[in-house]
Amino acid sequence: MLFRSWGHSSKLGYPHVYEGMTITQERADEIFLNDIKVFENKVKHYVNVPLNQNQFDALVSTVYNVSTKHFIEIIDKSELNKGVYDKVPAVLMEYDIAGGKELKGLTRRRKEEGVLFSTPVGKVTNNNTDVPKNPENNKPNTQNDVPVKRKRTP
Repeated sequence: MLFRSWGHSSKLGYPHVYEGMTITQERADEIFLNDIKVFENKVKHYVNVPLNQNQFDALVSTVYNVSTKHFIEIIDKSELNKGVYDKVPAVLMEYDIAGGKELKGLTRRRKEEGVLFSTPVGKVTNNNTDVPKNPENNKPNTQNDVPVKRKRTP
């Protein structure tokens, strides 16, 4: 399978990727921002409990990298839709295998997604700038919740 930019493949739609294709960094970023909407919508569709921004971002990163089938398994195994948030990081760690082998890169990615999922919104910094602390810590129904618009259908 051919990929271009930030993991874009023709399966995600336009532009269709072909061998030898070149694009600018600016175009790659545009494609990524368009592609990521697909995965944000999957999180909104399959998760029916409130999420803070870190939880939402961690799950978008996960579904971007695993199949929808595996994403649904993660939600079900962790009991996230029953309001059980603390099982998610451990369940994510079960999805670090590709081609029958545990891959260090996937192990690192799942660990980072689990850490992000468990990190209170106010604790995350990405440029050494202090971010106001979230008084609700990592609990649902805070001002930082991402509204989930649709519930999972059977």
